[in-house]
Amino acid sequence: WIFLVIGGTCLVLAAIVRTHRIAGPLFRFEKALTLMNEGDLTDTIYLRGKDEGKELADKINQFNLQLSDRLKSMNRHAKATSDLLAQFEALDIDKISQEDKKSMCDALKTINQKLQADLDYFAPRDD
Repeated sequence: WIFLVIGGTCLVLAAIVRTHRIAGPLFRFEKALTLMNEGDLTDTIYLRGKDEGKELADKINQFNLQLSDRLKSMNRHAKATSDLLAQFEALDIDKISQEDKKSMCDALKTINQKLQADLDYFAPRDD
């Protein structure tokens, strides 16, 4: 009986530790992915050294960081476009030289190309 009680206790403790190393990361994955789905890209998945899914967490964190960087870049390009358009609206069109008009159009094209490059990085799913 003693062997059975000690063996059973060890088995239960080992099961608790093992499931804790799986259930904890699954909870963290669910929480982080829910936040990402809601548009919050600030969360990072931290796992303990012996937890299962460490590589997956690193990949998700890397994707999240890369997506955040691309979105920041697109936001900068959109702001630069808005600033150029505001400058253009403030000017008297009749008094602008052809060279200045061309320069502004070229600047808008350059910003648009950068924005398009950020968007082309991703391969969206077809509907």
